Amino acid sequence: MKYRTDSNHGHVIIIFNNIPPYAYEVNNILALPDGYAYRFRFRRKWMPTIQNPRELVGRAGLVVMRNFGTAECIPLRRIRILDILEVGEVDYIEYALENIIDLDSHEEARNEQLRAFNERMKAEIRGFDNVPGKDLEKLLFIASDLAYGIRDDHFRGDEQDRPFNSWGNLIQILGQMERYIDFDFFKVVKIVDSRGRAVMVASHPYPNTARFHLKNNAVYRTYVFQRAFTHRQGEGDSSVLKNRQIALRGEPGEVRTIRSTYSIAGKYDLYQFSFKAEPTSRTRDTSLSLEVQRDDIIAPPNIDVPIRISVGRPQRIVWAASLLFFVISIALLFGADPIGQFVSCQPDLLERIGILVAIISSYGVGPFAKSLLERIGIEYQV
Repeated sequence: MKYRTDSNHGHVIIIFNNIPPYAYEVNNILALPDGYAYRFRFRRKWMPTIQNPRELVGRAGLVVMRNFGTAECIPLRRIRILDILEVGEVDYIEYALENIIDLDSHEEARNEQLRAFNERMKAEIRGFDNVPGKDLEKLLFIASDLAYGIRDDHFRGDEQDRPFNSWGNLIQILGQMERYIDFDFFKVVKIVDSRGRAVMVASHPYPNTARFHLKNNAVYRTYVFQRAFTHRQGEGDSSVLKNRQIALRGEPGEVRTIRSTYSIAGKYDLYQFSFKAEPTSRTRDTSLSLEVQRDDIIAPPNIDVPIRISVGRPQRIVWAASLLFFVISIALLFGADPIGQFVSCQPDLLERIGILVAIISSYGVGPFAKSLLERIGIEYQV
């Protein structure tokens, strides 16, 4: 499928309300780096001006949160539409994450940016009532770039830190909403290897999506920001209202967690999870999952962090050598008589050598080698 990239076709504006359960998916929109994929689902009734949803594929877009209680709209993140799946009256919209909207660090300038943005929104949704406490019936539509010109002109840090600063400014706004009292906002900062080197984000075969690129049989650390807002008045207490846990999970056989759980007790922290990418003989696409365990509100959905576990060069050399010796051992097993005559060696001795080499080399080749040996009558325990 070829994806259209011409921004002149207009931006897809996607609005979601801060009501359960959609409000708690905000971390899936803001926590991951650029290039990662997420999805929305909409009933067709909420996109009244869209005739053919498939025409949205390839367009640039903007995700906007609507405060259901006030009808104010807040731009969150730029996206690009990857795919549309139409299932009856429901459309599933998959998109790649792009830049977090860079609202100003100064509150007064930030408020002016939001005021101007809402004026633009008002012009685009004219004909549809945007009333506090009631549904807005136009949640997905095509418009111009409504977030143009929004930039943090007061940011004074390194440019590489701007995305984290943008995240912090956004959640400062969201955290004032009653919906997010004592809710945990997260941001995946980086994954580093055992030497402290940052893991690169690798492209994935699916268009415009990304994964952290890991090597198998190696240990890594994942850094995750956490921020909560309690609305508690007064000073002298920086704890959350209710203690809970955050846990890092991985697919069994692909990821083994080492330091996997933290208790969330304060309003802000930087957690360091550790895990090992398990040995593998081939490249695997899988994911890590950040899970908050609490029982006082609707449990937020897990934050899935896609990763790719590949075989490093040393492992490739070992595998190739193992495969070579395995092939030689099979030749010895089935050609012991002619080979024995050629090298003046007893066929029985060659067969025993072949069995020994086959068993040893099969450890490096993988499960299919053991399966092949079992088929020819050689059984052993790995």
